[in-house]
Amino acid sequence: MTESLEARDDAATRTATSDGGGVPSVVPSAAASIGRFAVLGPVGAGGMGQVFSAYDPQLDRRVALKLLHGHGDPVERARLVREAQALARLAHPNVVAVHEVGAHEGHVFVAMEFVEGTTLREWMDTHPAAELDAWQRAHAPR
Repeated sequence: MTESLEARDDAATRTATSDGGGVPSVVPSAAASIGRFAVLGPVGAGGMGQVFSAYDPQLDRRVALKLLHGHGDPVERARLVREAQALARLAHPNVVAVHEVGAHEGHVFVAMEFVEGTTLREWMDTHPAAELDAWQRAHAPR
């Protein structure tokens, strides 16, 4: 699967930087494109990669693009593709829709439904009882 994704790479411009923790990140330059998607700006970052807001001109909609940090090793690339495939099989109001999986300059990306809102951390900071309840449920004996 990875080889076919690499064949879909295009030549849009991005600038590689580092987040200071030794994990290379992908930072699209102003007006950059990733595949057919026009990057609008950063949304967030995590252990696996970064998420950007982007515009899909073909379908006239805003999407979220998730990109792996750096070029990712084959295990990380395969894991992101499996994650996208699993999400694409689901249809539920609480699960984002996956629109596309691809590769751009050696970086695997997933284009998915963009959902306005807050991060889980922001929500939990304003709902301390929910945080405690979630922790208790996660650590309860089964």
